Amino acid sequence: MRVLEPGGLPESLTGLDIDFLSGTVLDAGDVARAVDGVDVVYHLAAKIDLSPKKDPMMYTINVDGTRKVVDACLARSVRLVHTSSHHALVREPLDQPLTEDKPLALDEKCDYHRSKAIGETIVLDACERGLDAVIVNPGSMIGPHDYEPSMIGAALIDMYFGRVPVLLELLSDYVDVRDVADGMISAAEKGRRGERYFLTDMLRASVSNEVVSHDKARRELGYTIRTLRESLGDAVAWYREQGWLGA
Repeated sequence: MRVLEPGGLPESLTGLDIDFLSGTVLDAGDVARAVDGVDVVYHLAAKIDLSPKKDPMMYTINVDGTRKVVDACLARSVRLVHTSSHHALVREPLDQPLTEDKPLALDEKCDYHRSKAIGETIVLDACERGLDAVIVNPGSMIGPHDYEPSMIGAALIDMYFGRVPVLLELLSDYVDVRDVADGMISAAEKGRRGERYFLTDMLRASVSNEVVSHDKARRELGYTIRTLRESLGDAVAWYREQGWLGA
């Protein structure tokens, strides 16, 4: 397995049997080195920021970076699994299920949502030109091995310490990171070219559709999810192992 990552080897990859390349998806030469001689590319690089501030790197990484990966895979006839987001599709009306058939959120106000939607158009357009690609749309991920921690992980830790003053009963879509990883491997092996698959679950936490369906992934990829209790329990246990929750 080969990994393209800017800077040094991250802690999350320490000890794994990988061919590490220092580089970025914004450099066509780096991408070419990473793609040469491989059978499948998993495109995971993204800038995630849901705040209203404008970040020019959002478009650069999520759109221009995707274009460079797509061009490299198309030129070498390499299978691509592109990681998008459940936020890349239009969610309204919220009382209807969110499925893979919804249109892309190209007019979404949030820069992140819109950039992921544009990234999908680049992949789908390339499929019309012969690219062998499949798109996966995970929900917000939870679970162990969250080394940053992520925005969700940090929120869970704050909740553990009682630093969240208000809790609202709303809806959002969350999924165990381990189930997403399994789903992405299945997408590489079984996914149909030019199709997208939701890799999702449900937790009452934010504004979203009442149902975010992963039925297509279940039927075509054999995708399964573990219980929310197991995901949260394993996440908290891992945070405790890191010493983040105190004695």
